[in-house]
Amino acid sequence: MRRILNEAIYRFKNDGSLNNGGSVEFKAAGTSTDKDVYDDYDRTTTLDNPLTLDSNARASGGSSGEIYIDSGSYDITVKDSLGNTINTLNDITDDIVLATTGSNVFDFNGSFEDVTAG
Repeated sequence: MRRILNEAIYRFKNDGSLNNGGSVEFKAAGTSTDKDVYDDYDRTTTLDNPLTLDSNARASGGSSGEIYIDSGSYDITVKDSLGNTINTLNDITDDIVLATTGSNVFDFNGSFEDVTAG
């Protein structure tokens, strides 16, 4: 199954500001081995790893601005433009649901879903 990685995971710093020029690194869970991420649904165009975020804190290096993940588990490290780690997510799979610091829960089915709204 192909899933879009929710941009809320990497786009914002802990203080709520955009993570302009930050980076996102993808590893096979529990290893130091890079794991591919893609620019397109069909997984034909791989993105750089680590992936540098543009001035709007969006995925750069591809045409869609999206990050598609593959099956299997990922360890994801998000860094700011100075290389400081601001978030680490371990053992992320393509079917996991993650909670962010706010009240929303984001589902990796390519859409946002607010499960707290009733």
